[in-house]
Amino acid sequence: MTSNYAVERSTTNKEVLKVIFVVSLIWLSIGVTLWQLIVSVDGRSVHAIHSENAWGDFVLDKDDMLDSGREQTVRIAKLRDTGRDDDGVKESNDEENNDESDEKDEREVIDPAPHLQAPPAKRDAPGEEGNGVEDQPGTPEEKAKYKEGLKLHSFNEWASSKISVHRSLLDFRHELCKAKKYYRPLPRTSVIIIFYNEAWSTLLRTVHSVLERTPSELLREVILVDDCSTFDHLQAPLDEYVSQLPEVRIIRSPTRQGLIRARLLGVKHARGEVLTFLDSHCECMYGWLEPLLERISLNHTVVPWPVLDMIQHNDFAYLFHGVKGVLSVGSVDLVDLRFNWHAVPQKEFRARKSIIDPIRSPTMPGGVFSIHKKYFEYLGGYDDGMEIWGGENIELSFRIWQCGGTIELVPCSHVGHVFRVTSPYSAPVDKWMKNNKRLAEVWMDDYKNVIYRKHPDYKTVQYI
Repeated sequence: MTSNYAVERSTTNKEVLKVIFVVSLIWLSIGVTLWQLIVSVDGRSVHAIHSENAWGDFVLDKDDMLDSGREQTVRIAKLRDTGRDDDGVKESNDEENNDESDEKDEREVIDPAPHLQAPPAKRDAPGEEGNGVEDQPGTPEEKAKYKEGLKLHSFNEWASSKISVHRSLLDFRHELCKAKKYYRPLPRTSVIIIFYNEAWSTLLRTVHSVLERTPSELLREVILVDDCSTFDHLQAPLDEYVSQLPEVRIIRSPTRQGLIRARLLGVKHARGEVLTFLDSHCECMYGWLEPLLERISLNHTVVPWPVLDMIQHNDFAYLFHGVKGVLSVGSVDLVDLRFNWHAVPQKEFRARKSIIDPIRSPTMPGGVFSIHKKYFEYLGGYDDGMEIWGGENIELSFRIWQCGGTIELVPCSHVGHVFRVTSPYSAPVDKWMKNNKRLAEVWMDDYKNVIYRKHPDYKTVQYI
């Protein structure tokens, strides 16, 4: 009896073990399947996930980054040429196919077709895909040109001249930015570019980056304001070149006005609902304009500005500033009234629902931003009593915040800017002091005394 019971119990235990083993295999299979699904959806390898640095930037191997950027660049080019992506599906249908909502979105997506089609890029050409120029001037003539360009522009104009004015950039925008759709209606903009004795290559690369990376339906015009340049190449040769470009025109000032009044001259001739100001040595990234215009369409008193990527002055390499690296916004040194950068307060990070949401900024650099024309006029525009340049961005920032507006840094908008160590020309000290005193007297109330205690010589400056 006991022997039969032992055999029966042994058999039962074996059956239980078999069941446990089978169930374990099933759960293991489910786990592997789910892991593969997660990796597939997220698109990030295990290596990439563990490659996030202490600042939170998403780091990829350089080869992976280049391949990803090239693939996106090719996809964008094909989309613009044919209206379809690599799968043969129209871009406007992608969101309808992938929409998590059961209801079809009836809104019309902005047509991404650019104002002007860029010629095919030559990947091995100098500077293509945002790379820097590795060549160095070799002949005596090249060395002389390099020195002359550095003297006139405070950047390597010799290297810039080797780069195509249509140069390609790899699209390193955050995936959420690439996937985001922008819907009609968005206001059209006038892009206003002030130049004074600018290098030929940097000026035209600025213009072409606008024409070739801006949806045609959003670009009203490009206005080039010549602040009485003296270089020969900026006279008849520029007139002839620009005459071949659609919706681009030159406004020439007979006398030197300075940045502030030259911009006001451009505003006077602008026909767009929105004004977008650009410096004359910039390169606009894909999708740079739509995020700015969307913010203004939602609230006309919002003044958005893009993330400023660095274009190195020595070799013109384009250094992309990742979304997760946006850790600073514009601020101001209240002692010297100079623009500087300040860490984003944690409460601003916590207020955002997404990493690509705009960040409120106390001030802006002033070189690149958009503003609704009617709001700009409501503010009174720039203070035309200010001279040349210096302080105008801080003055306008104070004016915006104190007159019902908001300044926002928009992570999905990127514009490259040539950052120079020194300026080839500067405003006289007395003009700069006058500008700062006007700013303090008009907008700072009793806080102006902070400035006067630090700079007692300001009290004798005539500012009216």
